[in-house]
Amino acid sequence: MIVHEEGSDSEEEEASSLGEEEERDQRGEEEAASDNATRNESSSDQPLAAARDHSYLNASHPLLPEDSALCRDYKRPRSSMDAVTNDHDAAFNNLRSRESFELPVLVLHGVVLFPGSTIPIKLRNRSMIQYLGRQIQKCRTHPELQPKVELGILTFCSEQRSRTQRNDDDNVNDDDLGLPRWRRIAARANQHRPPSQNPRYRENNGEDRLATLNPYIGRIGTIATISHTHERTSSGLHTGNNEVNSNSSGTVWDQYETTNELVVTSVGTSRFRIIDIIDEHRTIFLVEELVDDSMARPYSQRLFSSSPNESTGLQTPDDYVSVVGQDQVAWNVAQVTPLPYFVHRIFSPWCMMERIRGVLMTNAGGNNLPSLGEDEIGQKYSEPTQFSFWIANNLPLKESQRLRLLELHSTLERLKIVWKEIQRMLERPSVIRCADCGLILSFTNDVFTVGGAEGSTSTYVNGGGYIHQITTLRKLIDENKVVFEGYPSTENSYFPGYSWHITRCRRCAALLGWKFRQVDGRNSTSADRPETFFGFMSSIVTADR
Repeated sequence: MIVHEEGSDSEEEEASSLGEEEERDQRGEEEAASDNATRNESSSDQPLAAARDHSYLNASHPLLPEDSALCRDYKRPRSSMDAVTNDHDAAFNNLRSRESFELPVLVLHGVVLFPGSTIPIKLRNRSMIQYLGRQIQKCRTHPELQPKVELGILTFCSEQRSRTQRNDDDNVNDDDLGLPRWRRIAARANQHRPPSQNPRYRENNGEDRLATLNPYIGRIGTIATISHTHERTSSGLHTGNNEVNSNSSGTVWDQYETTNELVVTSVGTSRFRIIDIIDEHRTIFLVEELVDDSMARPYSQRLFSSSPNESTGLQTPDDYVSVVGQDQVAWNVAQVTPLPYFVHRIFSPWCMMERIRGVLMTNAGGNNLPSLGEDEIGQKYSEPTQFSFWIANNLPLKESQRLRLLELHSTLERLKIVWKEIQRMLERPSVIRCADCGLILSFTNDVFTVGGAEGSTSTYVNGGGYIHQITTLRKLIDENKVVFEGYPSTENSYFPGYSWHITRCRRCAALLGWKFRQVDGRNSTSADRPETFFGFMSSIVTADR
């Protein structure tokens, strides 16, 4: 069973899963708490980013107080000494993995969540609600045992199915399977077990045996850490003999065992890889965390100099954009690594990031490039790893391209692919098409960031629990290319002050998204708050030439 954003189980499955969960959670509660405390202690240097405010949801309750580690900035750069003492591989590969742990995973259609992005979630699956609700309550009452509550976000792939290989002698043919090394190891570890004890094998009419690998094992997704819950609360409720306030776990989660809905806001903090299945019914997996460390800024002045000011100064964002500054940084790094100067000048993640930022700020909304907001481009994301995830999320790319960028283990490779896409957009006009029929709808330079939104591509949840990742467009080439369904409404609008109107492709009738129109006369229009704009689902539209 796959838990979708709006999914729910049958009554029999719920009763069975809840009974199994109660027994397993009671048996391993102390051990799980100890493991969580240990893992979170090791990751204390990577606090949570501030979540975007979803004002269309119910009252927001922070999971922990504002002064907790969860409310600090997303990533802490390493010390300046790391820029010199680390080996040269660290400049191009900043990935490290942590020990495996248990993680509930939510499989979503049309959503590719990158670290640093916000995602609101409305769960109606009873077993998932109970699993996370227990952790939320423990986090609020005993934060030293449960410092944070996490779940995994995995993109549903239409081609996702069990891969099988027919083997008469029960041996897995690595070349025929063409699978990554970790899958081959998993297959070898199970190939000598009896079929009845090995879930990766099944009989085929008693003649052949099929070596089957679960399609989820090895998939890469994003860990989302819950920052807020959204519930209507009332004061004066009691848990035992102690009165609790409206932000406490007793008020919000006193009846979590029987509640039918759980609404939370989460922030992507890191990536994960699925290793094995713990509970397939509730999609709880054994995963390993893929930690993309922040990259320390190289020295801007001469590394070997008698002047203290020149030998210890770090590069500032304003100085770094200059050609002289980039040359000096590349030269300094080349002195302490085996790679020559020109390699660092061309392929340094910092130089690559500044190259992309410069082009976007110079051509924002023109020359076929989207308008992504000067503050976000110039100041908010000033470290290569964070910037690579942010730009990958906000460029109008196909879902397959977004998945590829998410799964890459190298910040440099991610930035190189983004740079190539930007160069293609500059070379010739790029258009936004319907992914189903190819109808041209708009141009890429019409992509923009709405005021108050997280970026040009953001994630929202509607009243029914469906999670939508939408890209905002200023206008269409011709509104006759779409048809509007029903009547405009302001109920649960993703953009307060705007009404929404369902929009479909005129050629294939695919649901594209919504047209938003300003309804609050007190709000004057501006470049980032236009009178009308469109929000199309990023999985339904695609950029093409």
